Amino acid sequence: MFKRALPDRLLVWWMLIQQVRGDYARYHGRMPKLFPPRRFTEKMAWRKLFDLDPRFTIVSDKLAVRDLVAARVGRDYLIPLLWSGADMHSIPLDRLNPPYVLKSNHAAGQVWPVHEHGDIDPAAMREAASRWLSYCHGTAMCEPGYIDIPRRLLVETMLFGPDQTPPIEYKLFVFGGRVRVILSLVVATDRIARQAAFYDPDWAPLGWRMTNVPSQTTLLPPPTRLPEMIALAERLAHDFSHLRVDLYDTAEGIRVGELTLYTWSGNEPYHPASVDFEMGRAWPIRRPALRAFWTIATRRHPVRPRCAA
Repeated sequence: MFKRALPDRLLVWWMLIQQVRGDYARYHGRMPKLFPPRRFTEKMAWRKLFDLDPRFTIVSDKLAVRDLVAARVGRDYLIPLLWSGADMHSIPLDRLNPPYVLKSNHAAGQVWPVHEHGDIDPAAMREAASRWLSYCHGTAMCEPGYIDIPRRLLVETMLFGPDQTPPIEYKLFVFGGRVRVILSLVVATDRIARQAAFYDPDWAPLGWRMTNVPSQTTLLPPPTRLPEMIALAERLAHDFSHLRVDLYDTAEGIRVGELTLYTWSGNEPYHPASVDFEMGRAWPIRRPALRAFWTIATRRHPVRPRCAA
């Protein structure tokens, strides 16, 4: 009865809010508080619903964001781009020399690493690319920044650390223009397993843990380019309330991997529970309740609720 009484546009909003709250509860075992949000993960849910900044489409597009990175810090920090296109049959597999990585520009986790010629399987790679191009990450995860991205494929040079092993990935959490937390991810030699550790900007270990990624058994020394990394991340994220800047420390220097608005879609529980509150306090969102109600009153959300699709 309540749903039938709502105008169509408000009904869509109501359905979408319930969808995001339900998704959150499945991972965290509780409903999020959105008016106002306090935890980091709650603010991520709030962002997915009510922060419809048009810049988010550029930041979320792995191709378009290259121009933003180049404008703010210079092209030397970009991973070399070998090819891009919208047609899976146009991938020049016969002309590309490994090692490289095939990926999509419009989603997370759509990656095919090619370390050597034996990893090339044209039929399987093009089948995977076809699935990628048909997938809408924005709808699946309710992340509006992905909805309007023109779906494309790209091939980038594979990165290596100084010892020719996978480089350490550093995820710098920037809040209000300042780096507050750094997450290091070490990829094991099997190219699959990862281990994580959290540090503050002075490289003091925080002792935080993630649910879905094992903690590092041995803490890392501070990277030699740590001041450069912090300065780089803050220049890239200076005008966002929160942005995660992913960097790689390679043999050729620092390279920007991604700029991330929706860290694990807000679905990653942290340990201890105080971590969620601590990162939430660092994220400045002014008048979240007023902004949410204004967005509901004046905007249509670009994501179509799953139950209405």
